[in-house]
Amino acid sequence: MKIWIKLLVGMLLGAAVAWVTPAEAPALDLFLSKVLGVAFSFARFLVAPLFLVSAIVAVHESREQKLLGRVARGVALVSVAGVVIAGALGVAVAVLAGPGRIPLVSGGSVPGLAPTMHDVVRSMVPSNALGALSPFETGFMPLLAVALAIGLALGFDRAATRPLTTLLDSGSRVLWQVNSFVAEVLPVFVIAVAAARFRELRTILAGGLYTRLILVATVETLFVALVLIPGALWLFGGRKNPYRVLYGLLAPSMAAFVSGELPFAAGTLAKHLKDSLGVRRRAGAAALPLAFALGRAGTAMMVATSFVVVLDSYSQKGFDLDTVLWMLAAVPAVSLLMGAAPALGPVAALASLSAWYGRGFESGYLLAAPAALPLAALAALLDALWTGAAVHIAARSAGEVAERPIRHFA
Repeated sequence: MKIWIKLLVGMLLGAAVAWVTPAEAPALDLFLSKVLGVAFSFARFLVAPLFLVSAIVAVHESREQKLLGRVARGVALVSVAGVVIAGALGVAVAVLAGPGRIPLVSGGSVPGLAPTMHDVVRSMVPSNALGALSPFETGFMPLLAVALAIGLALGFDRAATRPLTTLLDSGSRVLWQVNSFVAEVLPVFVIAVAAARFRELRTILAGGLYTRLILVATVETLFVALVLIPGALWLFGGRKNPYRVLYGLLAPSMAAFVSGELPFAAGTLAKHLKDSLGVRRRAGAAALPLAFALGRAGTAMMVATSFVVVLDSYSQKGFDLDTVLWMLAAVPAVSLLMGAAPALGPVAALASLSAWYGRGFESGYLLAAPAALPLAALAALLDALWTGAAVHIAARSAGEVAERPIRHFA
């Protein structure tokens, strides 16, 4: 059975549990929270070692084939362009559509802050190489730095480094089999994840304060997922049917959506890029961590939309040109910084953006904090799609995609 079908069944079962159970069920919520922790740990199981070992081998092999710079440049350009375009789209749609004001009496808990530029620069040169094994906490730049250093060093003396290269290649293949097993079993845990998330969503929608914001964000998401990303895939992906690629990315985008964070779908995304879309390891294994670090396009769009709502809720004056231009620059900047904190959602970026803006709006992000779950879910869905699309576009441009029939997709 296809993984996306299993995920869909898990999501529907979870939604049914959330629908039939009472809104006030502390025992059930406690149980689901515990299972949720196990599910997220299982989804990340051995993903960091797989990414690190495979990236080292990919750096070595792509350097031998003179592909490293070309693939890295392609992924970086597409990822950053996606963040800029999605941020601008979020600002434009929110200003024109007007998602509505939120009463100032609402609020929420502090979600954390986006990393600073200093944090990002420090993470790129980790003091301890073991930091590369915790990319979901420190970002993927330390992992890339270690992979780049070791991968390039493997080419200095082939006779001396051949045993280590063989060992790393074997380790990558073994870890890949474990990751494939995790991706196949993950839908079982999605039942509990979906039940917990839909119960939270039911509470958020019950008050009606955030219905219009969530509706506008959903429309934006559908436009980007069904029009903008396919357009980019068609334009830069060899003028071929882009919806074939979207179908190959369906399972990881579903996993990201139901969990509300990209790390939950990391292993599934890696599996589908290779097993469904045919991206070869020497192109995809090093490109995927880079796309994770730079490709938070969905986060950029959700941050832009929610920030417009925050400003509109605080002020009756509307938006002048200076404010709009500031948002067009600041939203992509804070979204790129979020690459160093993969587990944080758009409300954390919104908190940093509010602090940057100042003028009495420093705590304005608290207005959107109660809607953190649906915003994070939509952002994660688009982050997964754009990340996968960026890797596929870069790999195809380098000739490192082996087409596979749709019936053989994972």
